[in-house]
Amino acid sequence: MSKVQLSGVSKVFERGSSRTVALEDSSFTVRTGETVCLVGPSGCGKTTILNLIAGFTPASTGSVQVDDLVVTGPSSERAVVFQADAVFPWLTVAKNVAFGPSAQGKSRDEQEERTNRFLTLVGLSDFKDAFPKELSGGMKKRVDLARAYASEPKVLLLDEPFGALDVFTKEAMWLAFQKVAEAEPKTVIFVTHDIEEAIFLGDRVVVMTPRPARVREIIDVPFGANRSIELRDTPAFQALRVQITLLLREGRIE
Repeated sequence: MSKVQLSGVSKVFERGSSRTVALEDSSFTVRTGETVCLVGPSGCGKTTILNLIAGFTPASTGSVQVDDLVVTGPSSERAVVFQADAVFPWLTVAKNVAFGPSAQGKSRDEQEERTNRFLTLVGLSDFKDAFPKELSGGMKKRVDLARAYASEPKVLLLDEPFGALDVFTKEAMWLAFQKVAEAEPKTVIFVTHDIEEAIFLGDRVVVMTPRPARVREIIDVPFGANRSIELRDTPAFQALRVQITLLLREGRIE
C-alpha cells in the first residue's frame, strides 16, 4: 500500500487557441490503506485527477507523488478500473484475472493461486471457465475488480466503475468491493457521481467545485468497516448525504 499526495496541482489542456483549465491549485493526501472517494459536478476534473495519479497525463503545475516519489508515468503499482467493461472477450474469466500476474512473469502456481483467491472473493468461482459474453454486467465488473487486485497494485484507481449498473446490482458491487478491500487492503481513490456510494465505500469524501476544479471540502466518514446496506437508512448516513449535496450545490451554475 502507498500514500498518494497532490500538492498545488493544476492541469490545463491546450488545443490550438483553445485553453481549458480542468484543475486548479488542488491539494489533498490519501493515507496508506485508505479509501477516498471523489465527488463533484460532471466535467469538474475528477477523472483528470485519476489520470494524473495513474501517470497517463502530467500536471501543468504542482506535483503528484506516490510514497514521496513524483509520478512521471504509468506504473504496474497503480491499477485503474474504468466504468466501461475492460474484460477481454476472447479469454475466459479465469484467464482474464490471470492476465496481470502472467504479464508480470508469475509462475503458473502463483497465477492460479491469485486467480482462485480473487474469484472466490468476488463470488465468481463457479464461472471461472465462462466467457464474458455469458456474464451479466455486474459479473463483468466483478471480473474487472478481481483482475485489478490480482495484479497486486499498491494503489487502485476506480473511475465510476459501477455507474452503469442498476441500483440493486450496484449495491451488490458495494458489498463485493468491501469484502475484497477488507481481505486485501489497498490505497484506493474512487471517483463517483453517486453521493451514497461515496459515503458507503469511503473513509473520506473529497468534494470538488465546478470547473476549474478545486477541493471544496474533505469530509470524514465515521461508519467504520463492514457496512451493511441498511446503513443507508440511518439518520447519520442521510445527514451526511444532505451535507455533501448542499456542498455540491454551492457555486453551481444555473
